Amino acid sequence: MGECIFCKIASGKIPVFKIYEDGDYLAFLDQSPLVEGHTLVLPKAHYHWVWDVPNIGQYFEIVKKIANHFQKKLSDDLVFCYIAGNEVPHAHIHLLPKPYTLDLPLDKLRGKLTPEKAKELVEKLKL
Repeated sequence: MGECIFCKIASGKIPVFKIYEDGDYLAFLDQSPLVEGHTLVLPKAHYHWVWDVPNIGQYFEIVKKIANHFQKKLSDDLVFCYIAGNEVPHAHIHLLPKPYTLDLPLDKLRGKLTPEKAKELVEKLKL
């Protein structure tokens, strides 16, 4: 089995619009966002599930840091977070910095991130 897509992103083989990066974690804009600023936060090392990440507390501290940053930058207290894990077999957490209607199937909300919009959001949201 080859590298998963998130491993390729984490190693820099696939370019993304980064919001945050350190030695162990990466956050980037989702290419098919549910809302403006939809961000994925993942460990650079491959773990299938979020619950497999050895230092899960550190992981959630990074997620918290990004969510708190979004709250300040967007003047909105709500930053929705969800963990599904079935889309890509690499631990990742979704941050949605704007509310949306939970009654709708999520796929109906998905949009397309343009390079122009991504650059604007990175400038606004990058830590």
